[in-house]
Amino acid sequence: MKVTIVSVFLCAIIVSNVSGYKILGVFHPPAKSHYIVGHALMKGLAEAGHEVTIITPFKEKNPIKNYEEVYLKHSLEEAIKGTRAGNFLNFNNMPFWKLAKVLADVSNNFTINAIRDEAFQQFLREDRQFDLVIAEVFVGDALMALGHYFNAPVIGFTTTVASKWTNDLVGLSHFASHTPNIICGYSGEMTFTQRLWNSLSYWVEDFIAAVYYKPVQQKYLETYWPNKTSAPSLAEVQRNIAAVFVNSHVTYTIPQPITSNLIEIGGIHINRSDIAYTEDVQAFLDGAKDGAIFLSLGSNIKLSKVPANIKKMIANSFSEFPNVRILIKNEEDFDVPSHKKSDLLIKPWFNQQEILAHPNLRVFFSHGGLLSTTEAVHFGKPMVGTPLFFDQYLNMKMAESKGYGISVPYESLSEEKLKSAIRAVLTNPSYAKTAKDLSDRLHDQISTPMETAVHWAEHIAKFKGASHLRSPGLDLPFIVFYNLDCYAFLLFVCFLVIYTTYKVISSIYQFILHKVSYPSSKVKSH
Repeated sequence: MKVTIVSVFLCAIIVSNVSGYKILGVFHPPAKSHYIVGHALMKGLAEAGHEVTIITPFKEKNPIKNYEEVYLKHSLEEAIKGTRAGNFLNFNNMPFWKLAKVLADVSNNFTINAIRDEAFQQFLREDRQFDLVIAEVFVGDALMALGHYFNAPVIGFTTTVASKWTNDLVGLSHFASHTPNIICGYSGEMTFTQRLWNSLSYWVEDFIAAVYYKPVQQKYLETYWPNKTSAPSLAEVQRNIAAVFVNSHVTYTIPQPITSNLIEIGGIHINRSDIAYTEDVQAFLDGAKDGAIFLSLGSNIKLSKVPANIKKMIANSFSEFPNVRILIKNEEDFDVPSHKKSDLLIKPWFNQQEILAHPNLRVFFSHGGLLSTTEAVHFGKPMVGTPLFFDQYLNMKMAESKGYGISVPYESLSEEKLKSAIRAVLTNPSYAKTAKDLSDRLHDQISTPMETAVHWAEHIAKFKGASHLRSPGLDLPFIVFYNLDCYAFLLFVCFLVIYTTYKVISSIYQFILHKVSYPSSKVKSH
């Protein structure tokens, strides 16, 4: 009997090991928000029984079973010297044509810093095999070629909502008439002028990608590919993407058409188990009898680096509600003249989700990053947002249009505007009610984002790329994809019919005219 039990146990272990896939995650950007989502996905896959390896410039503090890191230490150090040193404030109010170029340059820098990192080079020298590669889109498309290197299908991943970058990878048409470009920050209902600028932004983006981004990524492939003779073209790499995971959900974004392999997993990073509160935060929020406001500008924007006049505006904007407690993410002390020290909790880092989950939290004052807006909707908290760059304008525009937040852009910031926004969200119950309604809607899904991601990752690994999900549009040239040849043919037919009709009518008219005039001329001759 004991032998039988042991045999069954060993068989279970063997079956478990066989069913697990070896999955590589490429999350190389030195941006904490990117890592948070990528790490959550890879951790979820590890907990599902798969053997995961993640390429990242951030280290996990606690060991995780089936979870290995390729730590890009030097990549992070280079980023700290460069783009992150500016605190991203210099990107504020940048026109789309400049921002598109900056994003291309930043993405190229992220890519080359990761490729040159000794940890990455050592990883390539090792004899490894993977069943699936998950790699970030746009911030380093050359690294998606690791799928080709390991002969494994690739799932693209983006920490933003669906965009033209993602749609092009799955063969999905993208219409500027109702799909705002992330870098423009419009809503789905645009004026003629906005549609014009939106269209221009897509054309500029395509031009910059073709001139500044793709050639550089291709050069990285040709220069640093382990076996240069077999390096694929970037176009081939992009065309062979099996699917794309997008960090969005229709609840808090603009409804868009999707293909079978464009998969929404928005909120995958959110903790769905019981919140474990830190002692000081719980005591502070439990004691907030009139509620609390949480002020955080995210992981990339440091409040301590914001100009003094802006910090003063923010501090004075709370003056009408001296009894509402405030939690402030800041690296140094932050004076709020209207509040007692005991009603302020200032720390360089908070577990944002534990604060948003607390029933006494009434307003989330944020920069409008996608992770923050997603968490606000998940926990049903209204927002006041001060977007500074990139997708933050779009995120807060959606918060306004859906009725759970007010946007006060950084470039038009004033003390009165902030006071008005905070007053409205605190005193008008419609904001809290809408946030709660959206939260209920977001939770009403057939499966959690993690369950969805794990299922499709396993499906694509199991069916070797799941080519049955692939759109036939990916194999069509531009003219055929947009049916331009058919439209041209129909226009030609219409022209031909009109021209033929004109010639026939003209001939009939001339014939009749001739018949009418000929007898009269005969009569005159007699």
